[in-house]
Parts: sequence; structure tokens; C-alpha cells
Amino acid sequence: MVLDVKTLFVVAVLVAAVIGSILIFAWLQNRGQRALLWWGMAHILAGTGVALLAMRGNVSDFWSIVIGNALLYAGGGMQWNAARVFDRRPPRPILIYAGSAAWIAACLVPGFLGSSDARVILSSIIIAAYSFATAYEIWCGRAERLALRWPAIAVLGFHGLVMTARIPLTMLLPLPAGYAIFASPWFGVMVLEGLLNAVALAVIILALTKERMELAHRNAAMLDPLTGIANRRAFLELGSRLLKARVRDRKPVAVILFDLDRFKEINDRFGHSAGDRVLKTFCRVARATLRADDLIGRLGGEEFAAILSGMPAVGAAATAERIRAAFEAAVGTVATTVSAGIVASESPGNDIELLLDRADEALYLAKANGRNRIEVLDFGSGTPVRAASAAGLHAPALVPEPGEMPAARTGVR
Repeated sequence: MVLDVKTLFVVAVLVAAVIGSILIFAWLQNRGQRALLWWGMAHILAGTGVALLAMRGNVSDFWSIVIGNALLYAGGGMQWNAARVFDRRPPRPILIYAGSAAWIAACLVPGFLGSSDARVILSSIIIAAYSFATAYEIWCGRAERLALRWPAIAVLGFHGLVMTARIPLTMLLPLPAGYAIFASPWFGVMVLEGLLNAVALAVIILALTKERMELAHRNAAMLDPLTGIANRRAFLELGSRLLKARVRDRKPVAVILFDLDRFKEINDRFGHSAGDRVLKTFCRVARATLRADDLIGRLGGEEFAAILSGMPAVGAAATAERIRAAFEAAVGTVATTVSAGIVASESPGNDIELLLDRADEALYLAKANGRNRIEVLDFGSGTPVRAASAAGLHAPALVPEPGEMPAARTGVR
């Protein structure tokens, strides 16, 4: 089968125009996804360059070869910057045109424009460099777990390899001079690969953007908007998974249920904004004290829960006491403290609700015994096994953030 290169060029121009328009339209629907605008403009620029290349013979070689290729490489540079913008890294506007500048400089060298082989080799180097650079930028953002990153990297990497392969291929099978280059069979295959690459990459980019938005929505649904920790739903789901993992590795699990004492009085005396700051302060204290792999969540109102993996009752009580003492020091003059109920099990099973119920019983004891204290219940029998009062373990004070606690508000609410 013989591929008509000029026909492929026309198809490539139309496809680039359509893809670019779709990407820009998608950006207009969601201005927060700026990378879509960059991707769209990259296709428009590259498509314009291909259009000029397709007009060779109808326009001067200056417009067809020099400007056409310069615009094509500017599209590659913009594509590379689109990948940077997608992962919230600053664009490099000057480097967008580095490939175009190298091309124009080469065109000023005597004999370069007359050599099809030299032009194809330099073109291959520039396009491959931008393709590999774009793949690298997407790879750099892999900390954000988006499954479609890897197909995007594969498509870009494959295109870069194809362009690299053109270099030795050009040396082994020299291209004919002038317009006869369009009759070269392998040149047509390369143009077709570039067309398919543009389509595949555009589809992946749109899907990748959608995947990110869906992930953001899922994360938002799993986080408490005020404190930034797991909400009740997320805590129960993640807690269940953690318990299953601990059953497999036969490690103990401790559950701590926290409740801020007399929290309603904070809202009444200081206002709800002060109450919000108290909740944030508790989360800051708790997260600074807990280990990185411990799970903490807000169950509702002023009630919080934590799951400490591989932690026996004694260790969990010591951790809770440090949080209690540090929180008391952090809130300063604001008259609130925290009580905690703890339950620990060597064989916790998979029922997070049962553990929370036991911890709630321990918390009830802490409240009944005067608040600002910690109570520990035996998981099996439900009997108290340890009580930690406010005068218990020593913990270093955590200095409150400047302006964190306001003065009491006068008047009745």
C-alpha cells in the first residue's frame, strides 16, 4: 500500500485543528485546568506548521520549510510546557522556541536547505527531544497516582523513539531531493505515525484531566473540609482496611476516641470561628504526636478517633496522654480540654464499629470521672484496665500559633 504523504498532511492539519479546538473548548468549560489550553495551543501551532509544509510547491520554501517547521517545533515546545503546567510547575516560555531557533539558525547555514537528509535529521532530533522531555515531565508528577500517566508516557516515549530511529534510517536510505521526498514510502509511514500519535495523546490527555478531577472529587468527599483530616466515611473505610491488614500480620491495634470537653461553651463564649480554630488546633497537636502511619479522623462535631497500628494499650495510653497535655497547653486561656477513651486488642478482627463502641465506653468513663483524662478498657471484658488523670504523664507544651485564641466575647449568644 502506497501512502500519499500530501493527503496525510491534509488529514493531519484537519485533525490538529479539531483536537486543538476540543482541548481549548474543554479549558473554557473548566478554567482551572490551564494545561488544556496549553495542549490545545500546541496542536494549533503544530497544525499550522504542518499546513505550511503541505503547501510546499505552492508557497516559497521560506514559508514551507523554514517557517512551517519552526511552527511545528514551537508546538512541540508548547506541548512540553503543557506537561509542566499540568503538574503545577512553572512554564519555561523561552525554551518553547528553542527548537525553532535551532532550526532557523541551521537554515542560515549554506547548503542546509538543499539537503533533505540534513533537514530530516535535525527535525528528528528536535521532535525526539521535545517528546522525551514531555514524557519526563509527566513522569516527574508520578507522586500523584493517576493511572493514565503511564499510557501518556508510553505514547510520548514511543514517538520519541520513532523520531530517533529516523536518524540512522535517513543515513541508510537517503531521501530524494526536492518534492520527490513526498514519494518516499518510509517518509509516509513516519507522517502517519505522527498523526496517530497526536490523536492518541489528545485522547489520553483529556482522559488524564478527567481522572485528576474525579480523584480530586473523591478526595474532597473523604476529607473533613475544616480540619483536613479523614471524615467519618473515610475513617471507617480506611480503618476497616487497616484492621484486615493487622489480622494478616498478627499485630495489635489500639483505637482512641477523643472528645473535646465543654466545647459548646467555646462557641457560646468566643463564637463559632474560635471553635473552629480550637478544632484545628487539636488536629495539629494530634497529627504532630501520632506516627505517620497512624490513622486519625473526625467522626463529627468535636469527636475524633485514631487507630494506632501495632500499638499495645500502654503505648496508646502514653500517646493519648501526650496529645491531651499538649492540647491543654496549646489552647491556653480557652477553657477546654480533651478526654479520651482507649481500647486495644491483640486480635482485633475486622469490625471497626465494635472497637469504636468499646472506645466510646472508655470515653464515657473519662467524662464521668471528671473529664480531661484518659480511660482504657479491656477489649474482651470491657473492664477498665488503666486510668490516666490530668496529672499523669508529662508532655512538652505546644506553643499556640500567633493569634490563634481570641479574647472572650462579651454578650449572650
